[in-house]
Amino acid sequence: MVRREIPLAVFNENHAGDGAPDLVNFDDEKGGRQAARHFLNLGHRKIAFLGLNSHQEKDELFPWPARRETGWGRMMREAGQETEGLVFRPAERALYRNDLEQSSQIAMAYETSRQLVRTPGVTAVIAANANAAEGLLQALRASSMPHQRWPAIICSDVLTNSPSFAINYLPLP
Repeated sequence: MVRREIPLAVFNENHAGDGAPDLVNFDDEKGGRQAARHFLNLGHRKIAFLGLNSHQEKDELFPWPARRETGWGRMMREAGQETEGLVFRPAERALYRNDLEQSSQIAMAYETSRQLVRTPGVTAVIAANANAAEGLLQALRASSMPHQRWPAIICSDVLTNSPSFAINYLPLP
């Protein structure tokens, strides 16, 4: 369509380069900043980020969690808070056949969250999306941590068929 000069805009995709269509997208970085600011305003200081993106510098399947993580990190540093040891990402995504499926994202987040749950002092978590938040909740349920010590959780979208109701939702700008 672009080659034929037919006007085209794509919503919520991650295309780049010459010949890419115009994009209408969320401001993922601003969403990460807003989530961190919200928790900071509530008095949280040890705020973790739970991503779905790999440790690769450019994750083409999940670029949006990296942008949300960037916003979280910038807000934390501006507030004088540490970020070292507070980013949790899947160690090995190759184990999952279809990373775009809800169940695969929840499974990745569950495995990643097992380490997060063992990190002392974390009082709040910004999850990459609702699937990541659901994986974290599953890891918390499987842990021996008392419910009263569970971190506050916020994510940037809604998991409509989730059995969990303990997730705060932040619409993306």
